[in-house]
Amino acid sequence: MISNFIFNDSAKYTHSHSSTLCKHNGEIYCTWYIYEEKEHENGQIAIAKYNKARNKWSKTEVIISGPLSYGNPVLVSIDNKLELFFIKIKKYWDDAEVFHSTITDLENFSLGPISRVNTPEGIMIRHRPLISTSGAIVPAYDEVSMTSKIYKFYNDPLNWQIHSELDGHYIQGDILSLNDNEFQLFLRAARDNVNVYRSVSPDKGKTWDFPKNTRLPCPLSGIAAIRDNQREIIFCCYNHTTAHKRTPISLNISFNNGVTFFTTPITLDDTEIELSYPSMLIYEDELHITFTHGRRKIKHIRVKIEEIINQIEKNNE
Repeated sequence: MISNFIFNDSAKYTHSHSSTLCKHNGEIYCTWYIYEEKEHENGQIAIAKYNKARNKWSKTEVIISGPLSYGNPVLVSIDNKLELFFIKIKKYWDDAEVFHSTITDLENFSLGPISRVNTPEGIMIRHRPLISTSGAIVPAYDEVSMTSKIYKFYNDPLNWQIHSELDGHYIQGDILSLNDNEFQLFLRAARDNVNVYRSVSPDKGKTWDFPKNTRLPCPLSGIAAIRDNQREIIFCCYNHTTAHKRTPISLNISFNNGVTFFTTPITLDDTEIELSYPSMLIYEDELHITFTHGRRKIKHIRVKIEEIINQIEKNNE
């Protein structure tokens, strides 16, 4: 397991949160937002590129800033383009609007036009869309009702159509596919729920079963899920605690498509600070994970998948 930090090199904006990873043209990119004191005020979108050979991230570049606040950036690779979605905030999260741009220069992180997506106020994003043969499937959620909604778009990233909705107070779903038709969502708890939940769609996200409790604890904090299609393993990264805190940050796996997970996960970090909002990416034979580290830094971990399997099995002997 190899770890390092993606540093926020702005002297003014000292807080970092909500990173997402994306693989594009054989390279790994990470985006997150930085802010001064309050997470919904004066937020700016930052980005960096990873050099695997040197295990080093490029200099942090701020690509979206002022006059309002911005957050929850999401990168997705579509048709040889690196697309960026993010949230624009007027006063608070419940008036958030989704915006889009394309990163036109991957060396200098220059952006194309910035435009609003046609979703209503209060709709938020957290994880990257699932790109399928039938278009981009976008997991989103309503900050007011604390419920999840699935959107879809084809060639126009500004024109989202509502695809389906989920019952219950579960948000920030991370979407993955088992095959061309069957999708899954792993969702964090909201309001009175205290576990990670899982929902299955048999028809490309048009309908979903009622979310099922995975028994993985969730102290009202973001989670991440991803599937290794080659090994047929689902990874879930979350805070394995029943206490109302966001530490430790843990990694668990399922060999039966999320029906059950191991009793004892892998602890990635147990520092007594906030460790939260993970994002995951599989690249070759490694799993890459980023997460908020004390609201000051973004921590990056890369670990070989075989090492994860060996460690989880050892933890549960």
